[in-house]
Amino acid sequence: MAIKWRTEADNLMVYTVSARLGISEIDQAQEETDPLLKVAKGWRVLVVLENFAGWAKEEGWDKTSLVDETDQNVDRMALVGPIEWRDQAEMFTLKGLRPLEIEYFTDEDAARAWLG
Repeated sequence: MAIKWRTEADNLMVYTVSARLGISEIDQAQEETDPLLKVAKGWRVLVVLENFAGWAKEEGWDKTSLVDETDQNVDRMALVGPIEWRDQAEMFTLKGLRPLEIEYFTDEDAARAWLG
């Protein structure tokens, strides 16, 4: 599976994204985590790209959205990965178009510090 997730203390949701990311993986992760994100405000999200190979070339990306009713409960999202993925990851997460702060880091400790 390309996405694994877990929660940590203080409303931190951590996603580890590896391999090639497809629509079905995103849909499954949202199905599993949205119920948690919907019940409380003040979530912080950490997305770690680990051995990431990009996005699968498949039909249907135009029907997939990371923006949903959980955005109102997420304060910040930190993306962590190699610098070569920064621009694409920021576009994918719609940085600047969502009501939450999104920043990209190459160091997980720096990302965690920024998340607070």
